[in-house]
Parts: sequence; C-alpha cells; structure tokens
Amino acid sequence: MRGEVKFFLQDKSYGYITGEDGRDYFVHANHILDSGSLNQGEAVLFDEGRNNKGVCAVNILRTQRIMAVRKISEAKKRGIKDEEVLDHLIKQAEEGSIKAGVLNICIEILKEEAVEA
Repeated sequence: MRGEVKFFLQDKSYGYITGEDGRDYFVHANHILDSGSLNQGEAVLFDEGRNNKGVCAVNILRTQRIMAVRKISEAKKRGIKDEEVLDHLIKQAEEGSIKAGVLNICIEILKEEAVEA
C-alpha cells in the first residue's frame, strides 16, 4: 500500500503513516527496510500488519530510495563506469530529470557501496 509519513519520532524510533485508505498505521523503525528513519511527508510503500495494539505498517520502503536505486542501476546498465555515475546523476538533476531528494539518496547509496568495496 502507498502512504505518507504523518510523523516519526527519531529519538523514540516510532511514528505513524497515513495509508492511501485514510487510516493511520503505527510504524516502528524495525520495520523500515532501507533505513531506520523516516521524514514527515515522505512517500512510502508498506504492507499492513498487526501488533498487540492493532494495525501497523511493516516492510516499509521509502519511494525515493526505490527511485534512486533505479537511477543508479540504469546508469550502470548504460555502461557508465562506477566512478562516473555520480557525475552523470548530478547532470541529470541539473537538467531536471532527477529530484534533489532522489539525488541525495543516490549519494547515500553510492557512499555505502564505496565503503563496502
């Protein structure tokens, strides 16, 4: 299901997501698949789950992260060398084909990949 982060208290690791059905879903950081944090107003995808207090959001993905992974993958499939991917993505952002939020997540991902290498 699609939803939007209503609020997320980073110091307490929980918050609420408003689903496309209009319901509010409790969210805990343990159920965020790509990061332990969310930002108010951020678009997400999630599955409905249940806990001892009712409905909750599980398997949560930030949609901008999905787009960032796709943009990096597309660049690499086009034969752009790893060390040139960031420059390519910055150029796309300057041209308006990538939003700033997606570019920032691309940078995070590329940094993670560099550390792992």
